[in-house]
Amino acid sequence: AVECYSRGLGYNPSHAILLSNRAMAHLSLKSFRSAVADATAALALLPDHTKTLLRRAAALSGLGQYRSALLDLKRVRELEPGNRQAATEQRKVLEHRRAAMRHAPLMAVPPSTLVHLNVAAPVS
Repeated sequence: AVECYSRGLGYNPSHAILLSNRAMAHLSLKSFRSAVADATAALALLPDHTKTLLRRAAALSGLGQYRSALLDLKRVRELEPGNRQAATEQRKVLEHRRAAMRHAPLMAVPPSTLVHLNVAAPVS
């Protein structure tokens, strides 16, 4: 599918729907960076295209860029308040973000950094 949409874009590189559809094809292959690139290009041409916003949100989530994904989903919900897919995706992204935060390693801050931040080091 990516190849077919690419061929079509060879004839008309500014065709927002072809870009959006190729983004979906990339998404199905888990080529998240390519999906984001195509969706972003499509949104430059059709900024309020909700399908493309949903596709970019899914790709951003796949890259772990949850905040950006949530911004796209928020925009879809502003444009279409009753959009169930956006609501469902928003819940999924929030859950992925929570899971990522639970599994993130805790990082110790060296005392030398605290001095630069003008924070007192904990007393042991």
